[in-house]
Amino acid sequence: MAEQAPADAVSHSRGRRVSWKLVMGALAALTLAAVVSAVVIYEKYIQYDRIAALHLPSDTTAVARVDVEKLALYDPVRRHLLPLLDDSWGGASAGPSSLPARRERIRVRTGVDLAIDLREIVVARGPTWNDWVVVVSGKFPHHGVVTGMAKVLAEEGAGWQLSPDKQSLLAPAGVALGQAADGSVILASSAARLGQALPSQDTYRRLGLDNQAAAAAVVSGPLLQSYASSPARFVAPSLARLQALERVSGVVQLGHPLQATVHVALRPDRAAAAMKQPLSALLGGLVRLSALVPGRDFGGERAALGRAAIQVAGPHQLDVRFSWKPEEVDRGAISLARAVRHWTGSSPAARPSGRP
Repeated sequence: MAEQAPADAVSHSRGRRVSWKLVMGALAALTLAAVVSAVVIYEKYIQYDRIAALHLPSDTTAVARVDVEKLALYDPVRRHLLPLLDDSWGGASAGPSSLPARRERIRVRTGVDLAIDLREIVVARGPTWNDWVVVVSGKFPHHGVVTGMAKVLAEEGAGWQLSPDKQSLLAPAGVALGQAADGSVILASSAARLGQALPSQDTYRRLGLDNQAAAAAVVSGPLLQSYASSPARFVAPSLARLQALERVSGVVQLGHPLQATVHVALRPDRAAAAMKQPLSALLGGLVRLSALVPGRDFGGERAALGRAAIQVAGPHQLDVRFSWKPEEVDRGAISLARAVRHWTGSSPAARPSGRP
């Protein structure tokens, strides 16, 4: 019996070594599976290249961009603006109240879940106010959205017509809806404007639009200078100073308070230091003028004007910083939601009985 002990010990030791290898192999396999799953989840639900600004027509004169992915986490937006997605387009002409919520119908018809897939919105105007586009982008399928939206709008009796090639929708008033090759969905003031916005282009880089901020905007020099030479300058002589501007751009930093920085780029022959005092005087005039406007402000803009601070940021650039208190931001979100409903003639979509 004594001679068997060493063999038993060796066998037991080998068993332990085999078990350890199995455990390590299993851990390695689980780790690999976790990494692969993380990559798949990241690419399908998280990773996103910002593309909406690539669809600005070449003659764009003003543009604003919002990063929905960032703004959706901001409380006033989540409470007051996201519900607009379920509003009925066309007011009294909307479909029966037994229809499910619009977001659900859009998801079923187009494959787009706006609550998850929407990432950014860009609004821009061209030479006139009648030359506008709205671009929405996200984790969208690259085809089928237009035909799906045709069914959604038909259910609501909104009167939109699908084009013969099924590539665009046209409203009775001439507004057009289409989808670009990269998946972006574009609403434009006309079919012609839609055609100008569908191709990918680099207009936003030329304008200097920040494509990564939570919100950003740019107004071009030519548009500003057009106001400087308009008949309104006889009523507001300070508008003549707009001739000195090369471009005005701005970015928004989310937080409490909400902060915005406006970058005023001057023409090369104008010095920022010399323009600081006139700009301060202009802001002061706006503050006094806003005090004469009856009623409440839209969302704290009067107080924000009063808190504005100007600093020289370079030889030909001035920065103006604004801030809004939380209650002012909340009021602004409520006002914006009301304005959107008024402009679109929409009304809160009635939900089927049994839904909250």
